[in-house]
Amino acid sequence: MAAVCPNTSVEAAKGEISASYRVGFNRDSTWDSDDDEWNLNLTTSETPRQGITLIMNVLLPASGGMKPSFDGRIQVLAVLLLGSSQEWVQSNSVAELVSDDFSGTVTIGGKLYSSAAVSIPFSDTVGANVNGHWEGSVPFDQAVKQPVGKVKILFVGRRCSYAGEIAIEDPCFTYDQGSVSDGYSVNSTVRRSDGTSLSLSGLTLVTESGGQSPIDLNRASLADPQATAAAVRTYAYLRALGSTDHVIFGMQDELWSKAGAAPDSQNGLTGSDVEDMTGSNAGIMGMDALSLTGQEFSAEQYNGGFAARNGLPAIDVSRLGTAAANVKAAAQVANAAIDRGALVTLSCHMPNFTRVSEASGYRPGRDPSYAKYDFAASSAKDRSSDAVRQILPGGACNGKFNAYLDMIADYAKQVNGPILFRPFHEGTGDWFWWGTSVCDASAYRELFQYTVEYLRDTKQVHNLIYVYSPDGDNTLASIAVYDQRYPGDAYVDVIGFDMYYKDPGTDSGPWFSKFAAEVAAAQQFAAQHGKVFAVTETGIMRTVPAQGDIATALGRSGNPEKQWFEKVLNVLSDSEASYFLTWTNNKELFHVPYVKAVNGDGSLYGHEMIDGFMKFFNDRRSVFAVNQRQISGIFR
Repeated sequence: MAAVCPNTSVEAAKGEISASYRVGFNRDSTWDSDDDEWNLNLTTSETPRQGITLIMNVLLPASGGMKPSFDGRIQVLAVLLLGSSQEWVQSNSVAELVSDDFSGTVTIGGKLYSSAAVSIPFSDTVGANVNGHWEGSVPFDQAVKQPVGKVKILFVGRRCSYAGEIAIEDPCFTYDQGSVSDGYSVNSTVRRSDGTSLSLSGLTLVTESGGQSPIDLNRASLADPQATAAAVRTYAYLRALGSTDHVIFGMQDELWSKAGAAPDSQNGLTGSDVEDMTGSNAGIMGMDALSLTGQEFSAEQYNGGFAARNGLPAIDVSRLGTAAANVKAAAQVANAAIDRGALVTLSCHMPNFTRVSEASGYRPGRDPSYAKYDFAASSAKDRSSDAVRQILPGGACNGKFNAYLDMIADYAKQVNGPILFRPFHEGTGDWFWWGTSVCDASAYRELFQYTVEYLRDTKQVHNLIYVYSPDGDNTLASIAVYDQRYPGDAYVDVIGFDMYYKDPGTDSGPWFSKFAAEVAAAQQFAAQHGKVFAVTETGIMRTVPAQGDIATALGRSGNPEKQWFEKVLNVLSDSEASYFLTWTNNKELFHVPYVKAVNGDGSLYGHEMIDGFMKFFNDRRSVFAVNQRQISGIFR
C-alpha cells in the first residue's frame, strides 16, 4: 500500500531526523509528559478530510548495536495546529510503544537507531477548543476547517523507565488503505483502457471506428442570432455527436468537489473523483449559480487550493470585493474545464427573490449591481409567495432579479467558451418556486423568455446555449406535457429532462424501461422543434439516507446495480442524446464512485462501483474531456 499524502510538505525527508530530544521518564508515574516542544513543520495545502493519519518512525539509539530495553510504555500523541491561528486539534487515538516494538533498524548520520512505526489517525471525533472550552469529542468536520500549519507531538511515559534520545524520522500524512479501512471499500480490478477517439476532418466528426458525422453549421440556428462562433460550432458538434452512438459524460462540480482522498500529485490523486479513477475529467462540467454566490464555491476556496493545483494566479478579493471575486473564481474554474477539453453547463437554484435581503458592505459606484444583495441563501424551494410575478417587469422584486441576471452575465463574459445555460430546471415538478404548485404555465414561459431577452438583448451576452429541462418523473413520457411549459423555439436550443433512479432495488429493469420511454419522448419533442437533445440530470438517489449518513445518492456499499453507468450508456447510445450529467460528489453525497487510496501496484482502493465506472469509461461510446481535447478548438 502506497501512502497517499494530501499535498504535504515537511522540512526533513526520509532518512533524515525531523526532531530529536532527550527525555527521562519517571517509572513510578502513570502519566509523565515531556515538557519540550516537539513541533514538526508538516503542512497541508488544503483543509484535510476525516481519516487523515500521521505516520512516522520513532527512533531510539541502538546502543552497542542492541535494541533498547525498557519497562513500561511510551505513548505518542499527535496534535494538528491549524491555520495562522494555530488552532489545536488533537487525535483521540494514541499510539503505545513497548520495548519490543522497536524491531527495525536505520542508520542516519552514521548513527544506528532502532525504529518503531507509528500511525495516528484523526477519525470521526477529535479533541478541540469549543467556545473557549476544551471538548474531548468534537466532530472532525466541525473542528478542522483550515489547512495544517504545523504538527505537535507529545511523548508520555506510562510507568516507563526509558531515558535518552527520542528521534522522529519520515513524518507524513496519509489516507492509505490501512488507515481508513472501513469494511466496505474495495480494490479495483479493471484498469484504464480508453477506447474512444474523436477527431476532425474539416467540419466532419470522425470516431475511432471510422464513423463520420458532419458538423453542419447551417443547422446550428440558436436562440441568440448573435451567438458567438464558438457557441454555433459547439451546438453543431452536439448535434453531430448525437447522431452517433457516442454520448458525453458530465458531472456537477466535478473539478473541485469530491468524496474521495485529498489531492496528492505524488500518487496521482487530484481535485476530481472522476479524474482519480480515469485520468480524465468529465466531458461536461456542471456548475450551479450557487457557486457564483460563494455558497458552493468561492474565491476563498479558489485561492485556498484550486489555483495552486492548476498553476493559476490568486484572485485579489480585497480589490474586487467578495461578490465579484466569487464570480471571477467560478469563471476561472469554467475556463480550466474548457482548457482540459470539457464543455460547461450552468444551472440555477435561484433564491426566492421576495426573501432576498440587501448585503452589508455594498459599495455603490464601485461594486457590481449584484453585490448589493445576498443571493447565497438556497431558497429555491421556498414557495411561500408569488415570486414569479414579483420578479417580472412591474413587480416589486424585478430589480433584485435583474441584479441576479447581471451576475450571470458577468460570469458568462469571463468564460472563454460557450455555456449550456439551464435556468428554471424541473419546472414540471412542484418543489421550486417556478414549479407547478405556484407558477402556472403562462407565467413560466414568460419568465423563461424574459431571462433570455435580458441576458441576450439587454446585457449582450452571446455565448449562452439555452437549455429547457423538465422533470422526467412528471412529464411521464408525454410530449404534450413537454409542450405545456415550453418557452418557444426562439428561446430554447437544447431540450432535455432530469430523472433519477430512486431507491434502487435488485431489479433495475422497470426503471430502465421507464427511462428509455422518457428518452424516446424527449427526443421526439426535440426533433419536432429542431433542437439538440440531452439528459440534463440523472443518477441514483435514495430518498431515505443510509444509516449514519446525512444524505446518500450511491450507497457506500450494497448498491444493487453496480453496472448502472454502462446500462445508461446502452440506452443513450441508441438515441440521439448528446450528453448526460450526474450530480455532485462531496463527503456525504456522491453520484459517482471515488478513490480512497492508490495501491502499490497502481490499482485503486475505494467505492465498490469503481470497476463498473471504469468499464463505462473504457467503453468506446463514452466521451470524456480527454477525448475532446483534440477537437476542443470547436469550443473556443
